[in-house]
Amino acid sequence: MHYRTYVKADGSKADRQAKPGNRYEMWNMYIAGEVGGMAESLARLAEMVGDPTEKEHLIEAANCFDSPAFFDPVAKNVDDIRTRHANQHIPMIVGALRSYITNGNPYYYNLAYNFWNLVQGRYAYAMGGVGNGEMFRQPYSQILSMNTSVMSDHQRNMYPNPDINETCCAYNLAKLTKDLNCFDPDNAAYMDYYERILYNQIVGSVHPDYWGVTYQYAVGMNARKPYGNETPQATCCGGTGVENHVKYQEAAYFVNDNTMWVALYLPTLAWWEDKGIVIEQMCKWPAERTTMVVTRTNESKDATFALKLRVPYWATEGFDVKLNGKSISKNYQPCSYVEIPSREWKQGDRIEVIMPFTKHINWGPDKMDLAATGKNETRTPFNPEWVGALMYGPLVMATPDVKEWKDADFALQSNLSDIHLNGATLDNKYNDNLFTLTLNGKQFQPDYYQTDHSTHYLRLHVASDSKQKSKKGIDKTNLEQVLQVAKERVDAQNAWNALTVKVPAFSPWAPNGYARLIAQMEAAEKVQAKANKELTQEEVNAATSALNVAINTMRPGNLAEPEDLSELLPLLTETKNIRNKTTELREAIDYADMVVQYVNDGSGTHDLIDKALTRLNEARKTLKQQ
Repeated sequence: MHYRTYVKADGSKADRQAKPGNRYEMWNMYIAGEVGGMAESLARLAEMVGDPTEKEHLIEAANCFDSPAFFDPVAKNVDDIRTRHANQHIPMIVGALRSYITNGNPYYYNLAYNFWNLVQGRYAYAMGGVGNGEMFRQPYSQILSMNTSVMSDHQRNMYPNPDINETCCAYNLAKLTKDLNCFDPDNAAYMDYYERILYNQIVGSVHPDYWGVTYQYAVGMNARKPYGNETPQATCCGGTGVENHVKYQEAAYFVNDNTMWVALYLPTLAWWEDKGIVIEQMCKWPAERTTMVVTRTNESKDATFALKLRVPYWATEGFDVKLNGKSISKNYQPCSYVEIPSREWKQGDRIEVIMPFTKHINWGPDKMDLAATGKNETRTPFNPEWVGALMYGPLVMATPDVKEWKDADFALQSNLSDIHLNGATLDNKYNDNLFTLTLNGKQFQPDYYQTDHSTHYLRLHVASDSKQKSKKGIDKTNLEQVLQVAKERVDAQNAWNALTVKVPAFSPWAPNGYARLIAQMEAAEKVQAKANKELTQEEVNAATSALNVAINTMRPGNLAEPEDLSELLPLLTETKNIRNKTTELREAIDYADMVVQYVNDGSGTHDLIDKALTRLNEARKTLKQQ
C-alpha cells in the first residue's frame, strides 16, 4: 500500500484530494471509506505469526486503514463522531484497539476508550444501538432524530419511519465493548452495556418463528421490526446476523492467571483447562437467579483463584451472592464486581446469585417537542417533555397499546409506584420466562419479544417534591448553538461550490436537505435578531427545534434522498401490477424494492436508483417483446 497510497494531512481539503491515494481523505469519505474489518483481521494475523518481520509488516498493513481525520480528534477525547457513517467507523475503532495488542501504542487504546465513552450518552438509544439512516446524527439528539425520521411513497408522500439503529452497529459495538473489557475487567460499566445491547437489540433482531434478522432495527413509536436477510449476503447485517445468534455466551466469562470474572448470567459452561475445572451456570434467561456449580476435571491442577461476579447497575434491591449457602457480603455496589477471595475450589462448590429485576427509566438526552405523526405530517409540534423508556432490570420494555404520540403522555410518581412489575410467565414455549409490567392499564413486554406495533419511548412527567424555580427572561443559548452548526454546514457547502474542479465530485450535503437547512436557518436568524421583549420563549424553542430537525435530517452529498425516488417509485408500483411476470421482471422488482429501502434508510446512492430504473425498464421491454 505504501507504493500506491500515502498520508497528507496538511493543506486544504482540495490540496489533500488533488492527488489520488491520500488515505487521510480516502478513509474519511462517507461510506466510500467503509473498509469493514480489514484492520482487525490484519491485527489478529499479526498476533498469530511468530516471525518478527512478518508481524511488523502485518501490523503496519493494519494501520494503513487508520483514518487520521477521525482518529486524531477522538484520541484526544474530542467528539468528531457526529455526521459520520456509523458502521464505517465502529469497525475502524475495533481494529485500532486490536492493533494496540501488537504495536503497544497508547494512541490506539485512548482512541477506543474515548470513542466508547463518547457513544454512551451522546448517541446510544435505550437498547444500546446507535444511528439513524446508518449515520451518527448530532450528539444528545436521539429523541429528535428518532421522532423526525421519515420515508416516502411513490407519490412522494412522507410517513414516519421508526426503523433506525443498524444491527451491524450493535454487533460491532458489542465486539468493541468485549475487547475493552479485556483491558479493564473490573470496570462493570462495560458489561452492563454489553448486557443491554445483547439482551435487547441483538436477541431482538432475530425473528422468533422463522429465519429472519434485521438490518435496521425498530425504535420509537408504533415500530415494526423489518425482518429480512434470509441469506447472509442480502445485507451486511445478514452476515453478522447469522453470527450474532450463535455466540451469546462468548463474553460471559473472563480470566487472567488467578481470577475469573463472571460478566453475564446465562445458562453456560465455563471450561478452564489450566485450572482443571468446569463451572456450570444453571438458570433461565433472562435470569433473576442463577446457580453455578464447580466440577473438578483434573485434581492434579491447582484450582486456586478469585471469583468476581458482576453486580449489574440495575441491581439496587435484594441482590445477594451466596457461597455454599452463606451470603458473602451485607452490601453490594451496583455497577461493580463483588469478589470471592482467592481460594482452592472444591468439587461441588455452589455459588448462588440472586438479583431481582428492578424498575427504572432510561431517559433520552433531549426533550420531545416535534414528531412525524402521519402522512405528510412530519413536523407536528408538542409541548416539550422529557422522553424515556421503561426498564425492567436489563430489559427495555415496549407496548403495543400506544400507537400515537398524542397518547404517549404518562405521569409518574417519583418512586415509580405507578409501574407494576408482573414477574415472569411460565410456559414451555417461546413465552416462557417472559417478564411483563403494567402502567396505567397498558401492558409492556420486553423489546426482544415484540415484533410489531411496539412503542419504546414515552413522554414521562415524573412528580417532584421540590419546587422548581421558573427562569425569567428569554434564553437564546440553544438557538445560537444550533445556528452555529448550521453556519458551519453552509460554509462547507459554499467552499465546495467555489471549487473550479469538484474534488470530491459530490457536495458535502445533499440538495433537498440543504434547501431545508437554508429555509429554517433564515427563519431562525429572524427570531435571533428580534429583541427579547418582542419574543416568547416558546417562539425561540420552536425555531431551535425546527432548525435542529433540518440539521439532523441532512444527508451527505453522495447519498440519495427520498425525493430522488420520484421516478422509481411510480414505475415500481406500476410494474408490480403486471400479471404473468417473468423471472427477470421479478428479480428487477426485488432489486428496486431493496434500493427503495436503502434510500429511505439513508444508505442508498444515485447509481443504485439508476440501476434499478434500468433493470425495470429492460425487463418490461423484454416482456413486451415476448
